[in-house]
Amino acid sequence: MQGISNPKHQHLVDALLHLEQLLSGDLKQDTDKQQAAELRQELEVLHNRYNTQVLELSDLIIDWRL
Repeated sequence: MQGISNPKHQHLVDALLHLEQLLSGDLKQDTDKQQAAELRQELEVLHNRYNTQVLELSDLIIDWRL
């Protein structure tokens, strides 16, 4: 299992921000822009949860070794 690197996460966030900017020029695509914004926010929440769980796991491993 591979971890999620901060640079890869930031690349995904940047791609979604770019998509939002591209969609903001066309009023017909407001729904798509909204969806891109929601996906970006969900990505941020999930990445924060991931980082929290990795830290918790790290603490458990340290405690187990003691």
